[in-house]
Amino acid sequence: MQVFAENLDRIIEHNSKTENTFTRGLNKFSDLTEQEFLNYYRLNKDTIREDQHCSATQGPVKDQS
Repeated sequence: MQVFAENLDRIIEHNSKTENTFTRGLNKFSDLTEQEFLNYYRLNKDTIREDQHCSATQGPVKDQS
């Protein structure tokens, strides 16, 4: 609950600044620390995502010109 409350405070602080070009909100990750989120999704510079099964990363690249 403490992590959720801290994240909520950060969201409120961010959204109160008029110079920001986007807003933040609550979602299913709102109770995770940043490190927990990164560990769970293996999002760090040292990890190569060879196991991706995303259609955007599969198949031939099309010429968009």
